[in-house]
Amino acid sequence: MTDGRKPFDIESSDKHIAEMNERIARLEARISRDRADGHCTTQGEELLRTFKDSFQQGERHRELQENALDRGWVPPDARSRR
Repeated sequence: MTDGRKPFDIESSDKHIAEMNERIARLEARISRDRADGHCTTQGEELLRTFKDSFQQGERHRELQENALDRGWVPPDARSRR
């Protein structure tokens, strides 16, 4: 990598996971309010499922990054600079 970042930007992954968690919480609250007000929440619930799926994928991606770093893995484009 030529931009000075680590092979994996763990801090960025953590930030994205935290942001998605906040989005999920806000959407859950909105769905609850809408349901309490008698509004249809079908589309909101579908979006929430999509958000949760993305969140789980982000967590898994972060876990894989951490495991690779723990094993000492270096991406091919960074190996020549070691």
